[in-house]
Amino acid sequence: MNNKLLKYIPILFVIIILTIAGWYVGTQALNKRIGNTNTAIRFMPTTNNVAIYEVKEGAKLTIYKVNLDGSDSSVFYALNVNKPASNLSDPFPQTTIMNNKIFRSATQNDQSVKIITLDGKEKSDLITQSENPFVEQGSWVVSFDETLKMQFQPISPQREISVLNNKNNKLSTIDAESVPRTVSEIRPVGFSSDNKLAYFVGTTEEDTQSIISEGFYAYNRSTNTVKEIRYSDFKENPKSSSFLFFDSTSNLAYFKENDRILQFNPMTEKMTEMTELRILSNNDIHLSVDGKNIFIDSQVQPSNDTNTAMVMIGTEAKMQTNLPIYGEFKQTSSDGRFLVYVRYSRAPHGNPINITSPTNVTVQNQEFLNRTEYRSFDLQTKKDILLVADEQITNTLQPRIKQVTFLGLIATK
Repeated sequence: MNNKLLKYIPILFVIIILTIAGWYVGTQALNKRIGNTNTAIRFMPTTNNVAIYEVKEGAKLTIYKVNLDGSDSSVFYALNVNKPASNLSDPFPQTTIMNNKIFRSATQNDQSVKIITLDGKEKSDLITQSENPFVEQGSWVVSFDETLKMQFQPISPQREISVLNNKNNKLSTIDAESVPRTVSEIRPVGFSSDNKLAYFVGTTEEDTQSIISEGFYAYNRSTNTVKEIRYSDFKENPKSSSFLFFDSTSNLAYFKENDRILQFNPMTEKMTEMTELRILSNNDIHLSVDGKNIFIDSQVQPSNDTNTAMVMIGTEAKMQTNLPIYGEFKQTSSDGRFLVYVRYSRAPHGNPINITSPTNVTVQNQEFLNRTEYRSFDLQTKKDILLVADEQITNTLQPRIKQVTFLGLIATK
């Protein structure tokens, strides 16, 4: 009897295995049919950034926050001004994000600001100009890390840069006279990763209309000396390379030469070609927050007036990827997962009509449908997400009455 049972044990074992396998396959198929993707997304990291944008309409300013996956869009600050808004002038103060805080100018005529928290509260009363995070001793501040920053005079030309610590104590000064060549203006671009070098760009203008030369320089904080690393004379050679940006994490600088994007190591002076693309403007080229990717805005094709896809280029592998999106880059999330961009469209709406003014002047009035979309693109899942859209009909005589502006990303944790 026992021997007979032993003969059936392997058969029973196979049946059990097949049953379990069939149950698993059937469960996965059912999950797929009903759209259950919890298993797939459970281990995917989520960003800790929230997008901030403001809407100005009539006599009202409203600031919103929205998660980068498009969820939980909500108002957290609103302001009404006493006088109605004009189509030709902006009665609202400027709203800016800096150091993960939201600052709103209190009035149009002075430098005082209010700090607004993400729960919509004003953190303090009006702060004075001396406490303004953007202005210190009459100079604009460019912060590059928590330890050091550079400030420069907001007048043209800018002839001096000051290096300060986080307590706003002036440590050293770079002036245009210390540059090996004669320059009209100098501007800070960043520190080396060890903070020993301060990098800046010096330019020379002709009749204040066009830049005729540009140099990339390193200021040694220990020896108080300036070294010229790269120089371009656009008057002599219009195709010379122009500076784009500097990444202090990798100690690499980037230049554009004709349609090529170049990666430059200031220490070894080695130049590496990243890609060659038709790019209309240097303003169309952007570096991600972590320095790992370069993004290029959609470019208009003159042959058929269509837009190319946005392009992503890895700064290490130099691999170029055409993203399935069209628009202008705004910002990447701190974890590098989400890309926030804007897409504009404008199309005729209806047929034009002739309008006669009180002075008997006849003009052709054409209506246009204007649409603005701020979107986030998930670089992991390739999902394109609409954050906010605004659609307005304008015409020759009636400009926009509402303005939607992306302010930036803020860390929520």
